[in-house]
Amino acid sequence: MDIVGLLAWLAAAVGTSTALPQLVKIWRTRVTTGVSTRLWQLSLLNSIAWVTHGHLTDQPAITWPTLAVALMQAFILVLVRRAEHRPVPVAFAVPLVLGAFLIGVDLALGPVAFGLLATIAPVLGQLAQLRVMHRAADLFGVSREYLVLNLASQALWFVHGILAVEWALRISSGSMTVACSLTLGYYLWRRIRLAQASAVVALQPAA
Repeated sequence: MDIVGLLAWLAAAVGTSTALPQLVKIWRTRVTTGVSTRLWQLSLLNSIAWVTHGHLTDQPAITWPTLAVALMQAFILVLVRRAEHRPVPVAFAVPLVLGAFLIGVDLALGPVAFGLLATIAPVLGQLAQLRVMHRAADLFGVSREYLVLNLASQALWFVHGILAVEWALRISSGSMTVACSLTLGYYLWRRIRLAQASAVVALQPAA
């Protein structure tokens, strides 16, 4: 296996682990504060499309790890919807319908068109997560490990896309590397600000 193939499987290994920290955190704490439902809907939609793209282009390093991630994303979506006391089946309508649409684009128009459109959902998901983190009273429900692994996964897939001349990956993962960097950066900044605010409140009674 050459360096390009090894890089693909490394990216796949990191990518497979991305959703696990968030899943474990929600499962253990039953807290979803700061977690965006829209993010996980759009992430699942993206995974459905990439599983099919990997199969169509004979890239098992994309197909099977992404399928594992999709199952974890679906489970997270179920847990978040239950915590919000909202109907679970309705949450899967968007991923399934738009996922089928992206598959049709891939079949009809090819990888460049697929890459462009496949970028929209995950980037919108990151924007939705930013919005929820901005409005949330605390970020206890958000997994920092998920944010770090997601950024690492996208960066690795971007490099693989460059080396393998895989345009769908170049476009989608390149855009997501930027979006995930912004999300992680804002999360860290907001955590610092929340900690500072808590420290001020704690000192007030003693003043």
